[in-house]
Amino acid sequence: MSDFWSTHEVKSGSGYLSPEEKDALAKSGQPFEITGVAFEADNKFGPRYKITLALPDEATGETETRLMGLAKGSGVTSRDDILQAMIDDHFGAGESDPISAILEKAGNSYLIKPAP
Repeated sequence: MSDFWSTHEVKSGSGYLSPEEKDALAKSGQPFEITGVAFEADNKFGPRYKITLALPDEATGETETRLMGLAKGSGVTSRDDILQAMIDDHFGAGESDPISAILEKAGNSYLIKPAP
């Protein structure tokens, strides 16, 4: 038997929400805080927004920091516009207060909406 596993480790979790976690978050209507947004023009997934979230952990109830990637230029112009505005008019303008939001699914797309 090879000792491959004794010298290599499977890295668990990248910090990004999985597709299943995005679906569950959208279905739950759970509010979360957006604590940062960055635009990545070049990465292996194409241009995207990287959103830093403060989410309540379902198991512990404590807040955890997670990441969510949403493609730019996928035809969801309203989402692209609001995320770019968060960069330009809020976080990039020196504001540090989090933005309360919810995730909503419309068709195959995820939308960022204000928390109720």
